[in-house]
This record gives sequence, structure tokens and C-alpha cells, in this order.
Amino acid sequence: MEGPNKPRFFLRRLLIASLLMLQVTGLFLATQQPANAATTLEEQEKTAYINKVAALKQVAERDLAAGQKEEDVARKVDQMRRELNSKYYETVPPDLLEKIHAKNLEKYGNKTGPSIEYFLIKGRSWKEIIDSASKVSSKDLGN
Repeated sequence: MEGPNKPRFFLRRLLIASLLMLQVTGLFLATQQPANAATTLEEQEKTAYINKVAALKQVAERDLAAGQKEEDVARKVDQMRRELNSKYYETVPPDLLEKIHAKNLEKYGNKTGPSIEYFLIKGRSWKEIIDSASKVSSKDLGN
């Protein structure tokens, strides 16, 4: 094909080829799982647990902003954290749960983790107790 239509024809073919490549790439990517995606139920449960624990920070901030005393908020989020722990522990394989309980018992003298009394004995403030309730370390998960 010669003449003024040649560039238009070439551009049309290039556009079609580009669209096909995008479509193929999209199909390929749609079938791939991101490298950081939770791939097992156990990993999904762990991720959900970590997100729920982190959300306790917003609960505490909201309650403190509403004028509640730090001690009351600390006790509330500590209780909420313990409830999250119990639910998470139901999803953990027995051998890992045994490992978590053993570590907690050794470190805190309590298989379910540090209590408010533990933190107070260690000299923590109510604010520090609130902060601790909304954080998870990999050690908390038996890693």
C-alpha cells in the first residue's frame, strides 16, 4: 500500500497489535497472584488478625478524644485484644499454638500473653499499654 494511506494503515495495525498485547498481558496478570498476597488460609487469618489488632489504635484514639480516661481505654482495648487473640488462636495449627503459648508462658508468666498487671509491674503507663494492645510483632505469632 503506497501513498497517503500508508501511515494510517501502519498506525491502525500498530494500535490493534498494542491492544492485543494489552489484552494478553491483562489476562496473564489476572491469573497471577501478587507475590505478597496471602496464599494460604493460615496467612489470610494472620493478615486479618494483624489488621484487626492495628484497628484497636483507632478505637483507643476515638475513645480518648471523646474524653474517656486512659485507664478505661487501656482496659477496653486490652480486653478487645484478648478477644482477638482467642479468635485467632482458634485458627492456628495446634503445633504453632503450643509454641505461642510456651513463649508467652516463659516471657509473661501467662500463656495468653502479657496482662495489664504485667505491664503495670514493668512500669508502663496507660498510654503505653494502649499502644501495646494495637501492635503485633512476628514473635507474637510464633515466628
